[in-house]
Amino acid sequence: MQKLGFKGEVLAGNYLVANGYKIIEKNYYNRKGYRLGEIDLIVEDPRGPIVFVEVKTRISYGQAVVPEESVSHSKLKKIFKISQYFLIERNLISAEWRVDFVGVIFNLKTRKVSIRHIKYLHI
Repeated sequence: MQKLGFKGEVLAGNYLVANGYKIIEKNYYNRKGYRLGEIDLIVEDPRGPIVFVEVKTRISYGQAVVPEESVSHSKLKKIFKISQYFLIERNLISAEWRVDFVGVIFNLKTRKVSIRHIKYLHI
């Protein structure tokens, strides 16, 4: 399953770069002390804000799959905590930022990949 998640994160990163985003960090976590959580991608939106991206990858056999349903309230809290840590660590606490979601679906029936980018929460 880790290989699938890695492939999804690579595709999500490529998608974001193709849409003008600049990758700042991949798989970022608190390196000092205990782990607050992990963020799959931190990117800069071409319009300015820093974006903390949660990537979820799923396999479909032709049925409808909704990867964003797996982002729990607890996961969002962790994303907010580690986002704050990143902003403080980089002295960007006053920067504009948001949390986005990128869902990657590998459809084994059609042999196609679909990517859904949701701009989640703007701060």
